[in-house]
Amino acid sequence: MRASSKIARLLTIVTAVAAAAAVALPASSARAESRRAICPGRETVPLATAALRRNRKDPLGYLCRARVYLELRNYRRALTDLSTAIKLKPVDSELYVERAQVYLNRDNLNRALNDLNRAIAIKPNARAYRERGVVYAELGDFARALTDVDAALKMQPASGELYVFRGQLYVSRENFKLAERAAALPQPDALSSEMLPQALRARDAALAQADFEFALKLDARMAEAHYGLALARRSLAADELGRQSERITQALSSIDQALQLKPDYLDALLLKAEMLAMKDDIEGAKAVADAAVKALPQAPQAYSYRARLLLDTRDYRSALSDALRAIRLDKQLAEPYCVRATVYSETGKRRLALREFNTCLRLAGNREIRDWASDELTALSIPASMR
Repeated sequence: MRASSKIARLLTIVTAVAAAAAVALPASSARAESRRAICPGRETVPLATAALRRNRKDPLGYLCRARVYLELRNYRRALTDLSTAIKLKPVDSELYVERAQVYLNRDNLNRALNDLNRAIAIKPNARAYRERGVVYAELGDFARALTDVDAALKMQPASGELYVFRGQLYVSRENFKLAERAAALPQPDALSSEMLPQALRARDAALAQADFEFALKLDARMAEAHYGLALARRSLAADELGRQSERITQALSSIDQALQLKPDYLDALLLKAEMLAMKDDIEGAKAVADAAVKALPQAPQAYSYRARLLLDTRDYRSALSDALRAIRLDKQLAEPYCVRATVYSETGKRRLALREFNTCLRLAGNREIRDWASDELTALSIPASMR
């Protein structure tokens, strides 16, 4: 997994099909409504296929069926239909945006970028700029991602989703910089002290907070904006020690508002658990982690975070069990390897600990996990007689 792909996970990136005039509709119900509006009578594969039999030269027919295939996650057939539509109507910029979204779902960033460049060259529009910003975010290019979301906002200044996207870019700037350093300096120890200056980090958090607050003025029911506001406040709490308790309380309030709107919002649940742990409410944090596992039993991040909490309470057996479940669900997730490594280290299994920490370091996509693995590897390299 690319280091930058972990960064892009922090963003509210929606690669589902949207209407021609929209900027990536966030909800599946909105996508279905869009398909009904643009493709009446062609909302299923059989209906779309029947319409195409009547007119095989209709690019809209292929677009409509491609959208159904995308809903079904049949990306191969969606690509085939969109490529056919583009051959029939090569000057339709929206078709390139649609195909780029399929490429994004297949993690083919270069082809997605090529299609979005073509779409913007044909007809610049907010949706194309936004989706290209998503690709740049995946590639770890903060500056270009920010430039594109700014261009989209000039075209759609009342889009709450775009303000949320920009806010999340600001929140993630430090991770983008670390990813750039990781590409240039593969030595992990060189990354330990690589971080943005405190003043710049605080400025980005303040800019992010402003964007999330404005998004909520546009639509107070955007769970992603409430969650983003909590992230910005958490970041400010780290730099404003005098107001840390106040910032944490504000962040928890924002998380609760997000969860009222979206009770199974995994990122919000895990952030709430983290914030409670920051307040030394370990039992409260564990209760939230339990709720996350119960609500989303197939989410590896839920097991991984609970494993870390269990590690802090020295419940090694349960921590190992959760870490193993997380790894089975996602072998590319770094944190559970660090959890297992720590358990092995604490129980005297040095060779196993070294192996797991090295795996964790190789997969780590953020500074905290990378530093955890790097610091423990340094400690384990010291001969026992000198510890």
